[in-house]
Amino acid sequence: GEFALLAVQRSDELSDILVGLQSAELQLELVKSPSQIPTKSPQDRQSYRQSQFSKYFRDSYLYNISLRDVAVQMSRNLSRESLVHRLVALRDGKGRDTTIGLITDWQDDRGIVVVRAPQLDIQQIHCLVIGDIAIDIPDE
Repeated sequence: GEFALLAVQRSDELSDILVGLQSAELQLELVKSPSQIPTKSPQDRQSYRQSQFSKYFRDSYLYNISLRDVAVQMSRNLSRESLVHRLVALRDGKGRDTTIGLITDWQDDRGIVVVRAPQLDIQQIHCLVIGDIAIDIPDE
């Protein structure tokens, strides 16, 4: 199916992100934000993001994923300790990101990563794409 994305930006603040999203399967609609809409402070944006992630992960599950069963991609070298609390895309065998998860534990000695995510068929996950964003969600 075809996907559509509506992006609202002030000037060209989203251009770097949108370049990576251009594809034949994605219809991209770009809208300029009206100048009379007030700009949110970085603290307000951070607070809003935190509340949205808290809602997203509210009814989530913990999955123990064997590092032998999945490929792991990350944009830069990170220490194992710094992987905890990072957002991660859970990608299926067809290369589609099926959901976003949150790394809660990384156990090199056992070859296991623990990921909090909405309910899904974990057997369909073939790759973890570790992001640059770390968030702290209170435990249930």
